[in-house]
Amino acid sequence: MPLENTDAEERITRETMIGWIEHWGESYDDVRPDDGAMRLANRIIEYNAATETIEALQNPDAVYDELASILQPVLSSMDGTYFAGSEWFAGEVDRMEADRINGERPEETDGLASEEPRIPFIVESEATAADTDEPPLDELITAATHEYLDSGMTYDGFSEHVRTTWRNAAAYDWSKLMAEPRSTGEWSSDANRLAVLGVTMQFAPESTCMMIASDILAENAPLSLPALRERINTPDGMVNTDLLFSRLIDNGG
Repeated sequence: MPLENTDAEERITRETMIGWIEHWGESYDDVRPDDGAMRLANRIIEYNAATETIEALQNPDAVYDELASILQPVLSSMDGTYFAGSEWFAGEVDRMEADRINGERPEETDGLASEEPRIPFIVESEATAADTDEPPLDELITAATHEYLDSGMTYDGFSEHVRTTWRNAAAYDWSKLMAEPRSTGEWSSDANRLAVLGVTMQFAPESTCMMIASDILAENAPLSLPALRERINTPDGMVNTDLLFSRLIDNGG
């Protein structure tokens, strides 16, 4: 629905709304697909202190609808909750808006939403490290998260191939971490493997927890690598955590 042609509403252009999204991107707000475009639009408008201005218009619903229509394509392409993901979300809106203005269509591939060259998160973290010590784990997880999102996001949604690849890698890294000789209570020092697990804990928390719990508590533990990968690739919506833990704890192990 086009905005009413009044002086006040002419100032609330699509460009103005993109600016609202960019400003909200600096808030490090969490973004969830089930937020819905309209609910997210309300949060963005509130963050920009624009509610009163919009409500004073002759047709405020048109502003909300237009903003929601800008948000929906990115929201539809998300793979789970993006904690502190507003900055990434705003960047995706900018990219899609630039493509819309330029009339560009992406190639029909399972490829990347971005044309930037792929740099492994380990290399990227080491390249930006401030000294000769290994980059901190939180920096590695942040870099790994960006690589996961950047490589997996396509115009048709999140790449199933990327999702499965990272989950399979996490199962492998978990098995390697468990095979390390360590004394009781000693933490693993392999931050790179922990960073991969950190990504799946963000985007596949239920299935990752099921894999870890089964590998520690199951009667036939430790599990084989194929068994670990089978568990971590279970869709989160199919994991009944309460039932899982009751079965693992009640098996007498």
